[in-house]
Amino acid sequence: MNENELSSLNNFINNEKRTDYKGYSPESIRLLLEKAGNPHHRLKTVHIAGTNGKGSTAHYLSSIFSFSGYSCGLYTSPHLLELNERITINGEQISDNALTGIIDETVSNASELPEKPTFFDILTCAALVYFDRMKVDIAVIEAGLGGRLDSTNQIIPELSIITGISLDHTSVLGDTVEKIAAEKAGIIKQGVPVLYSTLLPEVSSIISSKASELNAPSFQLSEQNYTYSKSSKSVFSIKIGNRETFFSGILLRNIGRSFSLNARIAANAALILSSLYRRITADTIINGLNSTIVPGRFEVLLNDPVVIFDPAHNPEAVKELCETVKSEFPDVIINPVVSLMKDKNFVEILEILHQNFRNIIFCELEDERSLKKTELPANHNIESIGVEEIDRILLSSISHRKLLLFTGSFRLYKYVKDSVNRILINGNSHE
Repeated sequence: MNENELSSLNNFINNEKRTDYKGYSPESIRLLLEKAGNPHHRLKTVHIAGTNGKGSTAHYLSSIFSFSGYSCGLYTSPHLLELNERITINGEQISDNALTGIIDETVSNASELPEKPTFFDILTCAALVYFDRMKVDIAVIEAGLGGRLDSTNQIIPELSIITGISLDHTSVLGDTVEKIAAEKAGIIKQGVPVLYSTLLPEVSSIISSKASELNAPSFQLSEQNYTYSKSSKSVFSIKIGNRETFFSGILLRNIGRSFSLNARIAANAALILSSLYRRITADTIINGLNSTIVPGRFEVLLNDPVVIFDPAHNPEAVKELCETVKSEFPDVIINPVVSLMKDKNFVEILEILHQNFRNIIFCELEDERSLKKTELPANHNIESIGVEEIDRILLSSISHRKLLLFTGSFRLYKYVKDSVNRILINGNSHE
């Protein structure tokens, strides 16, 4: 189900589609949750914020809970194809009927508030209501933008997690990693343990200081006791206090070092929580990690020729993506097809792509927030296409045996997926 099928959502500001973000007050979500009976007060949750990796970490941790025999809700954003993807329990998306009912109820409550909530407020409230009514054992909640002022920050979790931090959303969160770290650290609550993975000293000090201020036990993931191979086999041990747990036999289904890092964060989180959720064991952690496919992240949409989608949309994520795809496909011609948002650091992203690949194609999306071809830097000689030309690019790739790497925005996914499906139906691929 998409936004157009839930027309009532169109009446609320959707900051995911805007560039003129003017700030946000958490009062609207607080009042909205109050109208709904404060479902978050009854829920056990884990809260995850960060620049990169929070979605993957959320999927891994949710899977671990499921394999450990718990009913686990998962709230993520944005969606790739349908809104239902954002709200799941043990991997099963909320039904159209349930989603429609809870959205209508939430919109009705919103009409009585003095301050109009946002699109994300409505969905966040709906997710928390749904998880509460379904009586989940635990819900993994991914923050949207930032942390301190995020709609999700009304929850008091069992554990807070802060994944990697780098420059992104700088017009809203600040133009230094220190400022962004302070916003992400805003999810830390009084006395609630926090796990973080950054190795940047300037970021670590901000998070640890905030944790100390709030008497929140803090755990930092390090690079020690960890090996990784490009086949995605990971071996690592995690030490919490005097207890050390060794993990082997891990073969992640998503490719790349960043997924291995995010899996380690999730495993570490699960061990911290295992004193409360005693069915979590080393075996259920390994099984949960091995079974997880993080949708839309380094996703191979077609094998012959290879078509990959990854939503990397900030310089650090794009660098990691370039390293991964070149490592995994060393003898293949790689052509990136990129869509970019005008509020991102698109100049640096394009420079990184040019440093790694010869031919880059820019795909213009019909979206207010999307960069247009007329806004591309003048010094970049890039072929520009519209979404209606993706079929042609794919067919050309088939005949010339090239790898196509689609990246830069979640919004590009549905167009690529539709195009791949058309090619498969018409029998034009070699699969």
